Amino acid sequence: MEKKVVLVTGANKGIGKEASKQLGKMGFKVFIGSRDLSRGQATAKELKADGIDADAVQLDVTSQSSVDAAMATIEKSAGKLDVLVNNAGIVTERTTALDTTEIAKVEETMQTNFFGPLRVTKSAQALLEKSKAPRVVNVSSTLGSLSTLSDPGSEFANFRILGYTCSKAALNMLTVVTAGAIKNVKVNSICPGYVATDINNNSGPRSVEQGAAIIVKMATLEEDGPTAGFFNDDGIIPW
Repeated sequence: MEKKVVLVTGANKGIGKEASKQLGKMGFKVFIGSRDLSRGQATAKELKADGIDADAVQLDVTSQSSVDAAMATIEKSAGKLDVLVNNAGIVTERTTALDTTEIAKVEETMQTNFFGPLRVTKSAQALLEKSKAPRVVNVSSTLGSLSTLSDPGSEFANFRILGYTCSKAALNMLTVVTAGAIKNVKVNSICPGYVATDINNNSGPRSVEQGAAIIVKMATLEEDGPTAGFFNDDGIIPW
């Protein structure tokens, strides 16, 4: 049976690393996308020691040349891409006050969290179209839900961090737009929940194993599975 191939961006640590591990255990050939190649190689070595077919690719989602080079490496090595997990993400500012928000930091966040997935997905299209059942998983957040953040009674109503929330809302729209743009693809946004990772100084109550579960679920959807949706462990998240 032909092995399926997955690329996970930002996969040298945290949720991306765990999703790579879980998919690798399911028999996927895993490409560890990492801005710092040495860190990606260390993760790939660790996964290989666990019996997983894993290789690292240098991948800075803010650099078109880096993205194109990564796709060329995957094409040469595997010839296709069955699953793309757009996981790489950052938080550059934590203020919810408009007057103290730095535009440069918002732009930096958008470059990674929105333009990054756009750049990677666009570059990966040709490889995804070589798959019989391609899947794209965009790692978003409930903080990108317009319905949730506009509800004053929501537990997330006070988390209106401009750059991060706007980037995830934009990523959700990218999910909808690209769902019909690639042959046979299923594209979905997911929220892994408040997972303890570097992005929140490991303050989240959920484990990386818990956070990665919804990624793996959407990466391995059956033919009758949803597309252009937004999900967490509990089901559909309102846009």
